[in-house]
Amino acid sequence: MQDFEKLREDGCLYVDKTDLIYSLAHDGGLVYFLSQPRRFGKRLLISTMHEYFAGKRELCAGEAVRADVKACSRRHALPAAAITLYTLFENCMKTESRLEYYDFVRGIAVIMVVAIHTFDSVYAYETLTLAGVFVRQLLNCAVPLFCVSSAFFLINKDTENYRTYLFPHVLRVWLPLLVYSLPWFAADVWQNGGSITSALKLIGGGYSVYYFAAVILQFYVLLPLFQRYRVLRNVPVMGIVSLLWIAGYSYIVRPVYSELPLLSYGGVILCWIVYFTLGAAYAKDGVKSRVPVRLCAAGCIAAAVLCCAESVFLTTANESLSGVGIKPSAVLFSVCACALLYADRCAQAYRSGTVSRFISRLGRFSYGMYLGHLYVLWAGGKICAYTGFDFPGIKLLWCAAYTAAAVGVTFGCLALAKKISPKLSVEFLGV
Repeated sequence: MQDFEKLREDGCLYVDKTDLIYSLAHDGGLVYFLSQPRRFGKRLLISTMHEYFAGKRELCAGEAVRADVKACSRRHALPAAAITLYTLFENCMKTESRLEYYDFVRGIAVIMVVAIHTFDSVYAYETLTLAGVFVRQLLNCAVPLFCVSSAFFLINKDTENYRTYLFPHVLRVWLPLLVYSLPWFAADVWQNGGSITSALKLIGGGYSVYYFAAVILQFYVLLPLFQRYRVLRNVPVMGIVSLLWIAGYSYIVRPVYSELPLLSYGGVILCWIVYFTLGAAYAKDGVKSRVPVRLCAAGCIAAAVLCCAESVFLTTANESLSGVGIKPSAVLFSVCACALLYADRCAQAYRSGTVSRFISRLGRFSYGMYLGHLYVLWAGGKICAYTGFDFPGIKLLWCAAYTAAAVGVTFGCLALAKKISPKLSVEFLGV
């Protein structure tokens, strides 16, 4: 705890040494050099002095300097300023390279999303090998990474004027969703006739894998609650909520109702709330600087092995289920992976290069890539069916090649559209 205001507002216990600050303020010295070892509370002392000179008397109730706080603020006409090497470092971390890292993470996430769906195309109805199961488990953190990113960048958004905040954010997600859903809607109407269900699927993200847009819209609506209530930024508590939701679906609902639409369970924010909580806690509560990176890495390895075991169990227990997607162990793996990738140490270790910059650019196109890549895979599937190509040999290599091709074609189309009409591309294509 290195912020005096937060320390007082949270009711924390501490040793009151503000009488020393009074002495420093009244002894007539111009410059002071305080030599303290590391971890001796230098930043907390500077923060306390800042609040003292700013005249925040309410924070000093019961302190030795309380009676002098307002008088001090009147004596100093200029606003109080506190500059530390840490704050300078924090500002440096918000430069282009730091932002590029977060785009890089989103780029990795969108590549993983495409890879998940190429698995379906390459393996078709074949049983995954153990190696295939393991690789497929690693991809399960793709959507969670997007959820963490959304909360990470939005949690400090000004939502005081709720309508002014909500309307543009909803349109930014919903209009591209509508555009990309229209062809699926038209095909549905052509094959099955129009219905209220089809219209609801069109406007609510019910087609293809567009449930994610519905989840993001729910988060936008609930953002003020995440900002206000700390329980919604409590990762263990919200982790239990997500685990209960997913365990209930995996072991109770899905074995009986295996044909449930994806939107009915994956499109509910409770399924993903732990990841929004993680992103919010990282950005608002300063958790990201205290993440034990080695523990997260060990957790990823252990949870990935557990994912494989649970996949085998689910598939064995019910042959109609693949067991490779949403399940409780996947939550544990995804939380560890997201915590690791959004930790400060990982961001600091990032180095910009040709490949990483390209992946970062994919990240800036991530929403359009997410919505549009399925059309490329659909076209690829038609070509394979027409030519009789069935991906002979090592399937994992074909998955990698097909993913690279789909990513490249999708990105190329979106980049071309953005070059032709940047404004329309942002509004209607999500880039």
